[in-house]
Amino acid sequence: MPHQSTEFRALLEEAKSEPEDDVPRQVLADWLQDHDDPRGEFLFTQLRRARLADDDPEQDGLARRERQVLGEHALTWLGPLADLASGWAFRRGFIVLQARAERLLTGAVDDLAQRGGFDWVEAVLLQEVRSPHLDRLADSAILDRLTCLDLGYNRFGDAGLERLGRSSRLISLRELRLAGNRLTSTGVRNLAEWSQLEGLFRLDLSHNRIDDVGALALARSDHLDELARLDLRANRINHEGVDALQSRFGDGVRLGRGRME
Repeated sequence: MPHQSTEFRALLEEAKSEPEDDVPRQVLADWLQDHDDPRGEFLFTQLRRARLADDDPEQDGLARRERQVLGEHALTWLGPLADLASGWAFRRGFIVLQARAERLLTGAVDDLAQRGGFDWVEAVLLQEVRSPHLDRLADSAILDRLTCLDLGYNRFGDAGLERLGRSSRLISLRELRLAGNRLTSTGVRNLAEWSQLEGLFRLDLSHNRIDDVGALALARSDHLDELARLDLRANRINHEGVDALQSRFGDGVRLGRGRME
């Protein structure tokens, strides 16, 4: 059931802009249920499950109901995205999309985003990303609708990162994943100057080639004040960089081979 009311749009935007907070999503779920939209019950169910321990007795019943509602409505909710994606999931009520860059970064998909086709998409994981794709992505309306962009393990290097950094549309992101892309401190020094990242909450730079120079640039950035989780595992950072990062980001930084929470 589509909604175009100003109230609905405001609730949806607030829920997407605060991805770590359950409260706006719960308010949205209540509104949808009040308007007889099954997506409201589904959103409530996923939020409830996420808050419970895996072995909580309530989990089984909620999981059954979640599967039932998905079976009835998933393809309708996905719409054209079902044919574009190589994989998809629903996380706390919103869509996580996995897709090949060549398939997703087209003019037709841009038009779809502008018509509201990505309103319920929270995260996109792009695969097989090459330099021309990053130019398209930088200009894509898809970015306006995302809070999480995962470009991990595409190996596009500093030159590819520079292409992405030309985009003014990164401002909506709360999470950016760039693991395994052969990034060096040169690229990360540029990233630290991106004013578009001022709302970023999580940044994954693990499994790259970043040394103390890049670590110091991140620690001194004027644009990462909202950053609460920074993953720099499996890089080349030594004591000077470690000290600077921990001084700036405290327990939010992950280094060495530890696992990011």
